[in-house]
Amino acid sequence: MKRLSNALRIADIEYVLDAPASVTGSASWVAHGVHCERHRHQYAGVDHAFTFDVVHLKYRHGRNLWHAAIITESWRFPQISNQPRTTKSIKLLQGRSSDILDWIRQARAAKLETASKS
Repeated sequence: MKRLSNALRIADIEYVLDAPASVTGSASWVAHGVHCERHRHQYAGVDHAFTFDVVHLKYRHGRNLWHAAIITESWRFPQISNQPRTTKSIKLLQGRSSDILDWIRQARAAKLETASKS
């Protein structure tokens, strides 16, 4: 079975989420039957700054219930030119990874089909 926690899977999920424009604080929306809720935390100090996003994904239809969180962490240090890379990870909190992978496949196909009709 393919892994849920690789960068390609996270990119696929973010592609179909249609997240609202970046906001400070929190935002919620529904994408392809999944309730999404983003919480953004930021800090800016004299010698470093960071942004920490947690996007909760909850699918509550039928028997295949699942809940996952995508965590994005970005650090900035004004005194260096090559900033640390942004890290992303996903954590399955409830359900099976195969159910999420099935949802990704269906949602991505639906989004691509809609885009091709436009």
